[in-house]
Amino acid sequence: MNRRLIATIAVILLIAASIFWLFQFRQRTEITNLTRVSLRLQWLDQAQFAGFYVAAAKGFYKKRGLDVEINPGGPDFNAMTLVASGSDTFGIWTGDQIALGMSKGLPLVPIAAIFDQSLAAFMVKADSSIRSPKDFEGHTVGMYYGYDTETIYLELLKRFGVDRTKVRETPVQFDLGRFFTGDVDVWPAYVINQPIAAEQNGIKVRLLTPKQYGIKYYSDVLFTRSDYLQKNSEIVSAFLSATVEGWTYALAHRDEATDIVMARAPNLNREQQRKMLDVVGEYLNLKSNSKFLLDPATWQSIESLLTNQGLLKQTVPIPELIRGNDVSR
Repeated sequence: MNRRLIATIAVILLIAASIFWLFQFRQRTEITNLTRVSLRLQWLDQAQFAGFYVAAAKGFYKKRGLDVEINPGGPDFNAMTLVASGSDTFGIWTGDQIALGMSKGLPLVPIAAIFDQSLAAFMVKADSSIRSPKDFEGHTVGMYYGYDTETIYLELLKRFGVDRTKVRETPVQFDLGRFFTGDVDVWPAYVINQPIAAEQNGIKVRLLTPKQYGIKYYSDVLFTRSDYLQKNSEIVSAFLSATVEGWTYALAHRDEATDIVMARAPNLNREQQRKMLDVVGEYLNLKSNSKFLLDPATWQSIESLLTNQGLLKQTVPIPELIRGNDVSR
């Protein structure tokens, strides 16, 4: 091999190495320049949160300069306290609990309503004689105490004049076995979860929902610390814009979105997650609320309900509750 050829090869290798290290440097610089934030989910990983996973997987957050860490919730993780303490940047929780937390001094502010109606419902078997909340009398009703299903349940009892002494209330866990056997007649449910699980087990069901009875309520509400919003409105705006894009893409490409969910949580049942995403699509109305804006009337409904039950001792001014709407998206 002559010296000229050796020199040529050496130059080529040097150029290739330079390009490689330049690429690596640019990648590290990009990552370094991203603003790191975290999102604490309300519950364990599932298609209920598909839009967030999609926004991360498709680079929608990164495109807006964000490096978003998505952390699962569950019984051991309270998104409100984690965000209030600064452990997480954003969180998802139910509207009623956020209102209660704010009234007790937690420095939180809601910034978006993912669903414009409640996902909570009361599930009965399709052949059940229970047709309205009044029919709860003489039956066994499962209770998740401290959740939005409880506050909605108490409101339904009041509206329908139900004699609570005639209702057999029993605390339940997340296993539907007692509903399947008939030990529990009415099950507190989320429309995206337990009804799908029941039908996959061959049990046809009917749902009694808050919307049927004119109750305006929120389930999944995004929130952050009030001081964080004040100091970082551009970051909050970028996060919300990317989240909307993630949900828009997820609902337009549901099989791909389900793949992304399964990649995050491989032990889930894919068929159930795909069906969950379809139900999510019925409750997440991007046509009527393309920016997930909060509705003052719905917040007033939540506050009135909580106040009437003696849970909310001090109301939160509506402008404060929906200050997140001021963030441009």
